[in-house]
Formats: sequence, C-alpha cells, structure tokens
Amino acid sequence: MFSNAAIQRKLGFSAEDLSRMHVLDVHPEGMRRKAAEFFAAMFRDERESCPLPFATKAGTLVPVETRVWRGRWGGVDCIYGLSRDLSAEREAQQRFEALFRRNPSIMALTALPDRCLYDVNDAFLTTLGFTRAEVIGKPGDALDLFPDAPKQHHLETLLELGECCRDVELQVRRKDGAILQCLFSGERISIQGQEYLLTVLVDITERKRMEARLQQIRQAQAQARIDFLAYHDPLTGVPNRVLGQDRLLQAIGLADRHRTALAVLHLDLDKFKYFNDTYGHALSDALLKQLAERLNMRLGQADTLCRLGGDEFMLVLGELIPEQVMGQVATICADLLERVADPFEIDGRQLHASLSIGVAIYPQDGVDAGVLMRHANTALAEAKSASQHSYRFFEPQMNLALRRFVETRDALRVGLEQAEFELYYQPQIDLLSGRVVGAEALLRWRRDGQRLVPPDDFIQVAEESGLIASIGRWVLQEACRQAAIWHASGWPHLSVAVNLSAAQFRQADIEQDVAAALDASGLDPRCLELELTESLFMQEVESISEMLMGWKARGIQLAIDDFGTGYSSLAYLKRFQVNRLKIDRSFIADILHDEQDRAIVQGVIQIARGLGLQTLSEGVETSRQAAQLRRMGCDMAQGYLYAKPLSAPQFASWLRHRAGRSTAGPSRDEPPSVVSTFGGQPSDQTARMRA
Repeated sequence: MFSNAAIQRKLGFSAEDLSRMHVLDVHPEGMRRKAAEFFAAMFRDERESCPLPFATKAGTLVPVETRVWRGRWGGVDCIYGLSRDLSAEREAQQRFEALFRRNPSIMALTALPDRCLYDVNDAFLTTLGFTRAEVIGKPGDALDLFPDAPKQHHLETLLELGECCRDVELQVRRKDGAILQCLFSGERISIQGQEYLLTVLVDITERKRMEARLQQIRQAQAQARIDFLAYHDPLTGVPNRVLGQDRLLQAIGLADRHRTALAVLHLDLDKFKYFNDTYGHALSDALLKQLAERLNMRLGQADTLCRLGGDEFMLVLGELIPEQVMGQVATICADLLERVADPFEIDGRQLHASLSIGVAIYPQDGVDAGVLMRHANTALAEAKSASQHSYRFFEPQMNLALRRFVETRDALRVGLEQAEFELYYQPQIDLLSGRVVGAEALLRWRRDGQRLVPPDDFIQVAEESGLIASIGRWVLQEACRQAAIWHASGWPHLSVAVNLSAAQFRQADIEQDVAAALDASGLDPRCLELELTESLFMQEVESISEMLMGWKARGIQLAIDDFGTGYSSLAYLKRFQVNRLKIDRSFIADILHDEQDRAIVQGVIQIARGLGLQTLSEGVETSRQAAQLRRMGCDMAQGYLYAKPLSAPQFASWLRHRAGRSTAGPSRDEPPSVVSTFGGQPSDQTARMRA
C-alpha cells in the first residue's frame, strides 16, 4: 500500500510500515470484514463511502469517511482510497448533541422534506408535557402545538428556504391546553448529509407576566404622577394654584361652620427678576425650593401653602380666633419675614432675599375665595410700593387705587390705538438775545377724545404697566417729525427737547427708538435734545454710559432735567458730558425773595459754567425773574412769561407773531402779553412726561 504524508502522520505509521500492509489493515481487526463489504459495494456503485474508522499504530480510533475506486498505477491494477478525517465534525456533533439535550430551551430537529420531528430535547418533553414516543416521527401539525398555525407555517417555510429567524414572538400550546408565550428562533442545518430544521422556543411566559405587572405598576405610577402634577407645583412640591384655591374654598366652609376667621397671605419675593438675571434659572429654582421649605415649616394643620406661579405663593391660615386674628396674623407675617431674611445656602454661596406680604382676612375683607385672593394681591402691591420686606393688611381704599390703576391702564391702551395722545410745545428763550432757540415737547392725553389729561395723572400707570415704552416711542417720533416741519417752514435752527423716563431705559430699546425717530423724520441730530432725569444715573451706569456716548457722537444734545431735586452728583456731570442743566421751577418761584433759592440757583449756574455747560431755568413767569436770572448768568429760560405749552399749530402761529414784533423778546419791563393771545393761567404748572 502506498500512502501520502498526511495519513502517515494521522495513523503514526511510516511509509515503509504502510507499504507492507493491506488496504484493510488500517481498519480495526474486527471491522475489516465489514470494510471489505463496504468496498465491494462501492465498486458496484451501491455506496459512496465507508464510514468505518481507522486504527492508529497506538491503537486509538480515528473517525474517517473513506471512498475507494479501482484504477491503475504504473501499469498495475490497484485500488485508490481517499479518506476524510471526521474528528472535528464528530466532536462538533457531540457538542451539539450535548447542548441540544441539556439546553433549558425547547429544541427540536425536524427532518426535511416531510417535516416530521426527528428529535427533541428533554426541555421539549418536560415543558410541553409529551413523551418521546408521542412526538418522534410525527408531523408537527399532528401535535397541534401552535394556536397561530399560519404564522408557524410561514416561519418554517422561511427556514426551509434558507433564511434565519430570531426571537419571533409566538404562542405555543402545551399538551394540557395551557398557552405559553415563547420566542421562536430557527435555521436550516445539515447533519451527515441530512437536512433538518433546527427550532428553538424560549419560554417567556413568566417574563411577559412580569412585564405586564411592571407595566401596570408604571402606569399606576405615571397616573399618580400625573394626578400629583395636576394639583402640585413640580419644582417645589407644594400645591399649585388649582389645589390652593380648592383648599381655600374648604377653609372658608370650615370657618363659616365653626365661626372662626382665616387669612389669605399673598407672598412675593422682592426683585426676584434681578436675582434671576444675575444668578440664572438654576440658582433661582433652588432658591424657590428652599423658600417653600422654610414657609412649610411655619404651617399648622389647618394651613395650606401653594405656589401661584413664578415667585408668588399663597398661604391660607385657618382656624384663627376672630377677636385675635390681626395679632395672630401679624405675628406669623413677622416670623415669615424673619425666616426669609436668613441667608440661603445654595451651591456654596450665601444668597440673600426679602419678601413682601399682602393679607386679606375672612370674613371682613370678603367671603368669596376670589375676592380674598384679589384683596390679598392688592395689599401685596401696597407693601411692595411702600417698603419692601414688609407686610400690609388689606384696606378698602386700596381697592379704589387698584381700580383707578386698571381703568387708567386699559384707557391708555385704547388711547394708543385711537391716537388720543398729543404733543404741546413750550418755547425756550435765549436770555441775552431774546431769540427762540427751541421748544420742549410736553405730552397730553385727550382721553376719550374730550378732556386733556396732564402726564402727572397717567405717567406712573404707564411706567408700571409697561406702556411707557410705546408711548415714549410715539413721543420721540412725533417730536422729531414736528421739528423737521418747523425747519422746512423757515425756522431751521429750532431744537426740540424730549423727556426720557428712566423706565424707558428698562423696558424699551430706547437707543433704537431714538435712531428710528431721527431717520424717519430726517431731523438733524444736533436739533434733538434728550432730557434725562437724575434717577436714571442710579441704574446700570456702564450700559447707560455707552449709550449716551453714542448719542453724543451723533450730535444729539443731552440735558439733565430738574437738576438739584434728585440724585445730584458732579461725578456724573463730568462723566456723561451733558450739554445743559435745567434748573427746576421750585427754585425759580421765590428767587426774588428767598436768599437760599438764589444761592442754589447761583451755585448751579457757577457749576455749569465751570464744567462748560449751559443752564436753562424752568417756570419763569415774570420779567423780573427773567432779569434776575440774566444777571446771574443763566443762559436760557422757559415759562409762562413767554408762552404756555402750545399745540403744534398754536406754536407755529406764536413763532410767526413773535417774528413780526419789533423786538426779539420781552424786555425787562415788558409784560407777558403773548400768553393772553392763547389763553390759560400763567400760574398753572406745566406737567411733562418724566420718571
């Protein structure tokens, strides 16, 4: 027998050893006769191979598959043999069989093409309740394992076509009829030339049951969370407005039945917006949470704390003694203010806050929940405007003030929509030459299209309601437009002065408003004077400084209105480079008789001269006042001596009338005759739009 090196290594024989052996000698002695029969069958083409193992020189068996055929070698008849080592396949098959038998999942081998069960593992029998005799060799359909038979047939067809299935949910019926929830996986495999479908069923019945239970728990938790959020504030966890109002209604019912009193406290953090802008939302939220915790510590069993929104809370105090209610509530309010005054520790920082409280008492301030809440809010507004970090009890007159505020605010909105605002102009005179150098634009409101309302009656409401931005924008546009008309009509050097409220710098894009008014009108910026109040310089100096420098660079004139009545400081005069100081009328009225007023006016004039600024005196009503101011060195004046505030047509007529006179302005002894031309009382005080 001639052999190659591969079989020599596998069997441990040398080429010489094998050359002395018969072809059947490589098989175990007890199998040689059978091997001869297999060989003969292969010679007759009745078999393709011999499955008998080889025996090594050491006596061990090597599983092989051998094919033999007749032929010639070097002119000599011989038998060719080709053997394939099956060791790896047998080892794999053994592992597969072990895995198949011991696998906890349900496994089955279905023979193709008849789809009869060839083998099943122990888990198949124990889980589904069959014996091996009941299933082996039977078609799967005969066992009625699948309630959804069409789905199962479809899956088996896919496997038979060579596709794999992984973790398809499928119901499986036990022998006793119980239904299991399973994951179906399978593929087509070949074992020793035979084709099978290998299917695996993982029982997930218990898992599905647990998932359903967990889903029920999650749904219950989610519903509980939804129910909680419907009536509680998600940030602080305290009741929200809806639940708070319900608790208030319940407290009113108890107080009515038991003849007790209760109090509604409306609480609000002072300047919380600035806190939010400075520290950001995260720290602000942390502050609100700690605030709610501190307030909760003061609650009794009959009390309710709720968050109304933002930094506003409502505290309902129940079961109060009617005869002692004011004292009881005052003690609680003082305690709350003290608790909030303690520093808040947030992210390693010590932050300070203060609180304002408005109080309404049942039944004296109202027997309805809505009325009590509204009155508590009114009292809160009074506390915040009077002095922050304080509390106020509701008083009936507060309601009147609130009603007036709301009515005025709503009427102002209508006034903006209906164009009810007008500008009146009061001339400004050069005291040395008597020449008209400009006019101050003064706002009037023709409410309901009838009576004129001065600014003192509505400007504060406009500022507090935020309408000042829209009103101020209109004033700028109209004043610039009118000044441009005067220039085109023959008075090219007239300037117009417009008051700017400090609130406009907080609520509006005032820089853009000024630029838009100039651009729309075409007015030379040097002919626009912006009058600023001293309170403006108590705001954020850096942002204001940059804006004022921008205006100065464009040529816009700047004046300080009512200088000496507010936050007077030489530092801001130097820093902001204003052009003019306006001396308030309160110093002019008694300038002829009051030495202190004269000294103040003289001091302002000297300061202005020292800084290179002009001065303009307001409220000049007599020629003697004008003469005195001229002697003191004041540059300009305005007041009833020259003209009362005039509408735009009246002002144009006044200019034409004055231009036709022989003198440029009233002399020292000349009476203010021009005033009587248009009516009005010189003693009337001129109101303007101011902060």
